[in-house]
Amino acid sequence: MSRRRYEQTWNAEQVDAFLAAVKQDRLYAAWLVAISTGMRTGEILGLRWQDVDLEANRLCVRQTLIAIGDATSFAEPKTRRQIELGPRAMAALRVHRTAQMAERLTAGPTWSDGGLVFVRTNGSPIHPDHFQRMFRRHVGSVDLPRISLHGLRHTRARLWGRS
Repeated sequence: MSRRRYEQTWNAEQVDAFLAAVKQDRLYAAWLVAISTGMRTGEILGLRWQDVDLEANRLCVRQTLIAIGDATSFAEPKTRRQIELGPRAMAALRVHRTAQMAERLTAGPTWSDGGLVFVRTNGSPIHPDHFQRMFRRHVGSVDLPRISLHGLRHTRARLWGRS
């Protein structure tokens, strides 16, 4: 008989503590989107600006970023869907977009423009394994129970219901 591993989750206070700890991180909006939407890692990393409606406060999941060894590629998501975003996530995305435009100007012709929302400082996609490591590093720097990045999906479902 196979037994599913129980996924640790955070409570609302722990979520707030994590978000406060990563407030100055250049990917703060990614962490906030992950927690507030329950999106999968590949969906977050595959999100394009054309799929974000800053006026209507929603985004559409239309592709996912997948790892193929050290490389990345895009694929169809498990579920194509529209997600409504709250004011906090929308404000973070607006700030993130402005910061990304500044990074783009700084990078100049070396910017790799794939239209992605969450990218490395040169505009190239963030490898899912690297994103996972960044999350673990952030969690390790705060006095919180250790959870996986996937655990944010479970946290979101537990605290605010399924998306």
